[in-house]
Amino acid sequence: MVLAAGLISAMPVVMAKPSKAAKTEQKAPDKKGKADKNAVGNAIKDITFLTDKKPNPKAKFYVYLQSSRNCSRCKQEMPGVVKEYKDMPKNKVELIFVCRDNSEEDAIEFMKEYKADFPCLMISSPDVQKLPGFTQSESFPWASIVDSSGKELKNSHTKLIMMKWKQITEEAKGK
Repeated sequence: MVLAAGLISAMPVVMAKPSKAAKTEQKAPDKKGKADKNAVGNAIKDITFLTDKKPNPKAKFYVYLQSSRNCSRCKQEMPGVVKEYKDMPKNKVELIFVCRDNSEEDAIEFMKEYKADFPCLMISSPDVQKLPGFTQSESFPWASIVDSSGKELKNSHTKLIMMKWKQITEEAKGK
């Protein structure tokens, strides 16, 4: 098996089912009946992130990464995530790290350990429910890609999303 960008995992990929209450609500259509094409960008303007780095509200796609410092597979995959993130902004893709740790201190230490400079918020934050299209997974590491309206394009194990984010977003642009 060939893995991209230092992503390491000998574990089989298992699709997680989102918890019933975990899926965030999409923005209601506007007065003309059209969905908000920039629902994510508009929502993140009102979210308090744990890090100084704020997500780009004008991105065309968003990757929601769920990971934890206390997870060995998460630690194995974080170097590859950090490497891939460097190419995301120039492709109008933003990564939002939703940390599954128990404390903000653990989240900050996890990011420092891997020199991660992407926006972060805690899974326990009420603001996470404001992210259009975010689905809390039953397992992690886990990632999903949504377009700027919050429509989910793909959710899967982090290594698969990191290997295919360019392909997924290019296919979505072509639709």
